[in-house]
Amino acid sequence: MVYSTVTDGEWTLVYGGELAPPELYHLPSAPRQERKVMAEHPEVATDLHRRHLALLETLARGATAPAALLARGPLTERWREDIIGVQDARCKM
Repeated sequence: MVYSTVTDGEWTLVYGGELAPPELYHLPSAPRQERKVMAEHPEVATDLHRRHLALLETLARGATAPAALLARGPLTERWREDIIGVQDARCKM
């Protein structure tokens, strides 16, 4: 099993491995991640998933992660625009 978490400071998408469906949490309203909100906000989950795939593709090509990812906190607008540019066809949840 592979576990992974993607966050932008407001939302967190948790991949639970092969046997568990992904979970989405809204951190300002549930900082302890006790309330799943995937059904209410599938578009947010899709966006985080797309951005995660873009990062993995960038790293697979041997590129270094942008400095914005190495710092704590939300992504910069420039990196956010680059990530969102990934084709939606690659984002299947």
